[in-house]
Amino acid sequence: MPLPKTRAEREAYLAERKRLAAEKKAASDAKIQAAKDKRSAARADAAAIPGQMREAVADAWAEGQAAGQPALDAAKARQQELYDRRDELKAELDEKLKTRNILGFKRRKPRD
Repeated sequence: MPLPKTRAEREAYLAERKRLAAEKKAASDAKIQAAKDKRSAARADAAAIPGQMREAVADAWAEGQAAGQPALDAAKARQQELYDRRDELKAELDEKLKTRNILGFKRRKPRD
């Protein structure tokens, strides 16, 4: 497109071109800045992930130590109590059956 002939037309045309170029540059700069912000936010998130993972692992380990070990010990103690109680009941039953055996009763073999 040829330049306008008169000076006023040329100045108006050049002013319009400058305005359009400035708008285009502003839009481009905004787009670039948004991409930079997005990248820096992604980098910050990525840099925070190892720390968050370490914190999560440390929290889980601390919870496991705080709740897990006493809970495990309590479960083992309860299991041992149950085994002891079972042995006591078996001994009582054997005593009762011995006295019954005198009277002619026999203990049946347990079915498996």
